Amino acid sequence: MSFPCKNQLALAVAMVLTSLSCAAMPMDDLFMQADNLPEGFSDHIFGAPLISRVELDGQYLGDATILLSRAKTVQLANFTETQNSTISSAIRGQWAKALGDAFPLGKCESDCPRDLQSLYYSLSTATLYIVTTAAKEPKGKARTIALPEEGSLGMILRNQMNLAGGELQPWSGYQNLQLESSIGHWTGRASSQISRSDLKESETQARRKQ
Repeated sequence: MSFPCKNQLALAVAMVLTSLSCAAMPMDDLFMQADNLPEGFSDHIFGAPLISRVELDGQYLGDATILLSRAKTVQLANFTETQNSTISSAIRGQWAKALGDAFPLGKCESDCPRDLQSLYYSLSTATLYIVTTAAKEPKGKARTIALPEEGSLGMILRNQMNLAGGELQPWSGYQNLQLESSIGHWTGRASSQISRSDLKESETQARRKQ
């Protein structure tokens, strides 16, 4: 099975524009991200062939050509690279057959092939995640954790200061602040840096990025 080629440059730009989002977000938010892209970019994501990494219960299954649709389905056309996968070709072939036709993304509710629990696609990492009941350890402890539907809430602050100087040497230094926050399904990042030197005619410099 093959698909016509699309503008790869436009696809790359679309991937960069969506990389600020979480790596494995629910599909509703994935579609929201695509709708917020500049006009025309989403056409290179939905209904066009994408080269994607495929993981089965956290293990590398291979790289494959897939097709996403706005009907919230995914179709696996063929595997293009499997050299670094430790999973057998027989299992890979079974999943290629199971997903050879358009299959719904998200939690599997009925007619789930091979104990499938859920299918998720991350636009920022270009990865299709296949999660089955085998993702649970023998004692029933899950190796994977589903993301909360309502998203998350939190903040991480990093503060770094560096000073250099000594006897008969001018002092110089800088302070670097980095802030990362999560509200619902949105992630925000900001950083700033202030530097100063005692060298003659030096000035305090400040930079900020959001």
